[in-house]
Amino acid sequence: MQALVFTADNQLEITEVPNPEVREDDVLVAVKAVGICGSDVEGYLGKTGRRVPPLIMGHELAGKVKTAPKSSGLEPGDTVTVHPKLFCGQCSFCTSGRTNICPHGKFLGVMHENGGLAEFVAVPARYVYRVNPAVPSEHACLAEPLAVVTHAAALLPPTVLQQAQQILIVGGGPIGLLLLQVLRSMVATPITVSDLLPTRRQLALSLGAKSVFDPASDSITPAFDVVFEAVGAAASAAQSLDALQLGGNTVWIGNAQKHIEINMQAIVTRELTVHGSFLFTETDFQAALKLLESGSLQLSPLITVKHGLEHGPDLFKALATPRQQAITKAVLTL
Repeated sequence: MQALVFTADNQLEITEVPNPEVREDDVLVAVKAVGICGSDVEGYLGKTGRRVPPLIMGHELAGKVKTAPKSSGLEPGDTVTVHPKLFCGQCSFCTSGRTNICPHGKFLGVMHENGGLAEFVAVPARYVYRVNPAVPSEHACLAEPLAVVTHAAALLPPTVLQQAQQILIVGGGPIGLLLLQVLRSMVATPITVSDLLPTRRQLALSLGAKSVFDPASDSITPAFDVVFEAVGAAASAAQSLDALQLGGNTVWIGNAQKHIEINMQAIVTRELTVHGSFLFTETDFQAALKLLESGSLQLSPLITVKHGLEHGPDLFKALATPRQQAITKAVLTL
């Protein structure tokens, strides 16, 4: 089969590789669409150490069932998406429902575990979910980032969101813009989006943001009860704290910069609460699928680039180039 293989830092190659081994409980998925995550680009650049060549990246994927065990309830031709966190199911975190932080789990397209940027991928049936065939594959592959969003939104008690007078989302990328739409379906609270790029600010307004601002030129005031940080950098994390009112809550979703300096005194003296949000549970993934199938989300405006797999090397180069940051979401199709 053909695959897009990460062979070294800043290097991807379209090459022929063996078809994946299909074990007894595996579903063989013919991949149709794969979303490119910011973490994939960081891995391609060699910044994280979490993409070890040679590796087939890609954890946001959708496709069609090629073969499936009878016990799975899946049939050849079914449209599916994949829960890419392969958890152990036995540790205390898994048995308490916190499969997202299973310390023994693997993740498709990360470290040594091949992912979906190939014609086929074999995945244990437990992690393969049927999707309404009316949902296009380029939308179905967004189940994974949408699950990241549903998990982040669920971390706060419903009363915190419902009683908030103002909510801020720091970062108008795919996660921030999906989060905007999910929050709008949950609460009537005015939502502001902060982003450096005017194209993303304009897109946020079109998707229902009450207001937007440019963190490079607009001053921030501590006016928000809840802030979601969806960038993962020192400046954006600081902004998420500076924007909070006394006793406010911030949820950190971004995970780009490993170490940052924070104003600990502000957290202590203003009694701010910082929630770390990592991946998603099975419940979060199922909630994301329901949202996808409901048709209530505007997904097409987020997908600003869509190319065939053969254009993968050039697309990653473009995504790694600062002047191409106006790309909101890129999808590779097969």
